[in-house]
Amino acid sequence: MPPKPPSDDPPVHREPAPDRVSVPVASWPVWAALAVLALIRVVAARGELWFDEILSLKLASKAAGFADLLQLNVDNSHPLNSAWLLLVGPSAGDVVCRAFSLGTGIGSMIILLLLLHEMGAGGNERPWQAVAGVLVFGCSYLQILYASEARGYAPCVFFSLGALLLLIRGGRRSTAAAP
Repeated sequence: MPPKPPSDDPPVHREPAPDRVSVPVASWPVWAALAVLALIRVVAARGELWFDEILSLKLASKAAGFADLLQLNVDNSHPLNSAWLLLVGPSAGDVVCRAFSLGTGIGSMIILLLLLHEMGAGGNERPWQAVAGVLVFGCSYLQILYASEARGYAPCVFFSLGALLLLIRGGRRSTAAAP
């Protein structure tokens, strides 16, 4: 290819790209706390299904498709949890039935880390703030319970924290873009 001829146009000034989502805390105490809390949730998810989990599984398995799940009037199970139960089927193991709640419960702790990072906590200078935040949230009995049972509470917490994170980031972008 022939080289491009020099241009007489003035150089274009470009604003630096906004910071991308980075790992909020690169310190090992935060990741160790996350790993231990995730393990606690996996251990808590073992065991037989509770009656209402079985009921959600039975209702999901009777649905002809994903559209039928939206018509279920069950306040115990998130529609995505019901979709997961329909996908894995009634013959899946107990931990497999609870995998969606486990994933969203563990994901909630990661979103919490991102929220703490957005609020200035953590960082490589002060990782104890992020560790404390994750431990307070992660050791909560209700958060362990929600993440270890095939119900709709863990997805609800996950999506609520995710919405809060998007709201905070969106507010910062709109404030930064304002003249």
